[in-house]
Amino acid sequence: MESGFLTKAESGVGARGIWQIMPATARGYGMQVSDNVDERENFDKATRVACQLIRDNYTGLRKLAGSVNWPLAIAAYNFGIGNIVNAMKAQGNNYFTMKLNPETGLYVYKIIAVKELFEYPELYNSKFGYNVFSAATGPRTKPKQADLDVVNDPDILGAIEKELEKTKTGKRRKSKKNNIYWHMLTGRSKISRMAIW
Repeated sequence: MESGFLTKAESGVGARGIWQIMPATARGYGMQVSDNVDERENFDKATRVACQLIRDNYTGLRKLAGSVNWPLAIAAYNFGIGNIVNAMKAQGNNYFTMKLNPETGLYVYKIIAVKELFEYPELYNSKFGYNVFSAATGPRTKPKQADLDVVNDPDILGAIEKELEKTKTGKRRKSKKNNIYWHMLTGRSKISRMAIW
């Protein structure tokens, strides 16, 4: 989420790629990270490692805290498993009611919003593509890495900025489908009522 979906994005602390994976973490999961090759920029490999990290967070939270759910495992990807364990001890195990730092407080909502975009692209932007979760409409072959290097569409970014501005000023659209997405993106909804996981 922090990368803006750019495969070459790098944070000030050295996290890199679409999933903003730290160098030591990448190496620990078998990725090459050197001056010549940085597999954190590889969309497919980085996504597989990110999924493994989230799964490992789920297992780790079960061991460390005694209870777990997927929103907390995803939040731990952003905030660190130790910080989530401490938050669980202080606030319980419901991510949606926890008071976390602003970035982590919105992180799961943003992941849910992206899931919605991929699952129902026709609701949000006709240029977006197909339902990636559907075997019937999904790709038939594995895409090339060059095809996965993302360049943000200025039309889409402009539409997002306008909608966010409307949300800030309280002038939201009446469309229920658009409001659901924007509420999820901005974290202003009772998302825990939705059957997502």
